Amino acid sequence: MAGLSVVVAVDGSKCANHAFQFYLNHFHRPEHHVTALYTTPPLLSTFYATPHGIISPEILNAFQQERDVQVSKVRKSSEKIAKGITHFKFVHLSDIERPGVGIVNYVKDTKTDFVVIGTRGMGLVKRTILGSVSDHVLHHVHVPVTVVSKEE
Repeated sequence: MAGLSVVVAVDGSKCANHAFQFYLNHFHRPEHHVTALYTTPPLLSTFYATPHGIISPEILNAFQQERDVQVSKVRKSSEKIAKGITHFKFVHLSDIERPGVGIVNYVKDTKTDFVVIGTRGMGLVKRTILGSVSDHVLHHVHVPVTVVSKEE
């Protein structure tokens, strides 16, 4: 029998890394196929226009390079945690306006069996105003989800 397909949402934060390690310590089996999933917003989502006009290609290139550096850091962090996992891959989805929506769509498209996601432990008011990626994923995927609270 093939192993479970598991998605672990990562972003390089202590909370996400803790959730990944929690999965490894408590749920992981050698036959599981683990995907570390990282989403990033469109480059131009907030930086399109300046007081002097449209953003220059040089500045856009600098934003791209900065994003590439961040993706590389998250990839390396995920690979370090995943060391020894036989079936592991890192997936970066770019141009995702809302991380929760990107995660849900990926889980549905790939027929993932299980999701692990960390939470920063925002209070009720902040979570209500800003929204929560973990809340969105929990309520919109139709597979088991483990939400791991931040490390104390």
